[in-house]
Amino acid sequence: MVIITKVLPYFLWVFIAISYSDSSCQAYQLGDAVDMVMRTSSGTEGVLRSQLPLFGKDSFAFFTGAPDHFSFSFEEGLRPVPWVKSFDDRERYLETLQVTFSYSKSGGGAISGLSSKPIYSRKPRADDRTGFSVQYKWMEEEKVHPRAGANVMLLSIFLASCLILLDSCCGDDSTESQKAIDRDEDTKYPVSYGDYNQVPANAPKWD
Repeated sequence: MVIITKVLPYFLWVFIAISYSDSSCQAYQLGDAVDMVMRTSSGTEGVLRSQLPLFGKDSFAFFTGAPDHFSFSFEEGLRPVPWVKSFDDRERYLETLQVTFSYSKSGGGAISGLSSKPIYSRKPRADDRTGFSVQYKWMEEEKVHPRAGANVMLLSIFLASCLILLDSCCGDDSTESQKAIDRDEDTKYPVSYGDYNQVPANAPKWD
């Protein structure tokens, strides 16, 4: 148990360092293209660069053709949207898929949330193209300071590590002290087992 309490703080430090570096590596600049793929019943398909959303900027993209069911995944599959039907239960075709991103520009740009809303229509299409459009909308969250929050978390872990180490050291000292007291007690007083008294060798002899 003592070994675990001594090693645990180091694992916590490593975990915090990895998490902090990962959050820094995924930072976006305004206008950066966000990774995206289309998922269908037959597998995963790539999309054109012109169809990718741009971080922090509202935009439209048009997709020709539409499978019966499909979905989009962003940031290497970490943020998928629910599956979408090309035709709803009322036989209306998919006109537009609204994809709304929640993001923050503080520190390094990061996506914090994602939602989608399909819009169906019965209106005749404006042209002969079959397909649907995707509207990317971006909503900025309140400004936060992730680096300051990480510093506070690191300080908390450091203080917790110091307390754990101090507690384990004090526990070892008290255990050794108790063992020493027990040895002294065994030396002072004889131990009786039935009619036989175990007398220490250095005990005084009675005439």
